[in-house]
Amino acid sequence: MAAALGPEISRDPATRALLTQHIRSAVDCIATIFPWTSEETASQEAMYAVSTMVGALALSRAVDDDRLSKEILTISLDRLTHQAQATGSTPGDVAKPRPPKVARAKKAKGRPRPGAGAQAPR
Repeated sequence: MAAALGPEISRDPATRALLTQHIRSAVDCIATIFPWTSEETASQEAMYAVSTMVGALALSRAVDDDRLSKEILTISLDRLTHQAQATGSTPGDVAKPRPPKVARAKKAKGRPRPGAGAQAPR
């Protein structure tokens, strides 16, 4: 999604800030899934994995050739899997992953959300 909307997102500072938060959260989550050799390695490898996944998904959706689309996804998955195995890590190695660091918006007290309680027209 981020790759497809990149040009539009870049025009809105609030949206960019929100996307930055989500990307950091995704990287933090991936970094906690595998038993990396160091915290620095975890962050770098997780950034690589997230970038590869987003790019592969965007490219696979952009092409009009189903075979090429599947090849993009398959090769990306194979390379990421090979990379994880080369570090001695697989998702099954994880006993208790730490929850991702996600900043949550605070709920406003006393005010309903926009559209909350509204009924659909009949």
